[in-house]
Amino acid sequence: MQNADIHQFAVALLRSVTALLIVLNPVGLVPIVASVIGDLEPRRQKRMVRQIVLIGSLLLLVFTFAGTGILAIFRITINDLRIAGGLLLLSIGFSFVLKGSITPDTKLQNKRSPAPIASPILVGPGAITTAVVLVATNGVLVTSSAVAIVSIIT
Repeated sequence: MQNADIHQFAVALLRSVTALLIVLNPVGLVPIVASVIGDLEPRRQKRMVRQIVLIGSLLLLVFTFAGTGILAIFRITINDLRIAGGLLLLSIGFSFVLKGSITPDTKLQNKRSPAPIASPILVGPGAITTAVVLVATNGVLVTSSAVAIVSIIT
């Protein structure tokens, strides 16, 4: 790789990591996860958090590699996905403004499984849309690297 290529890769990677961190919002999820697993013993809490991040990361990687193929099957273009994702984020933003912050679901507190927390709470439609759009914009290598970095940060 030449210096210009490395610079381009680094800029695309930084933008992708930033986009994923904004959409996933791991800091904002701490109260939700804590309310669900807060009464578990610390060892079990750590294990549950690791499982949540692992499941969420694997789900994002699946859509990173197969997302454009899935969209092609349904004849959905990237621009269609961008519009739908924007509308989704707009509606989530309006619900935050009108209703306040997310309150944990009491049903989740009874289910001690990491899967319902990993998806749709950690990796929801916004994160999946972002991953697929990032693949179309920056390619699989940049996006999968960004998913790996965000998984480590999370």
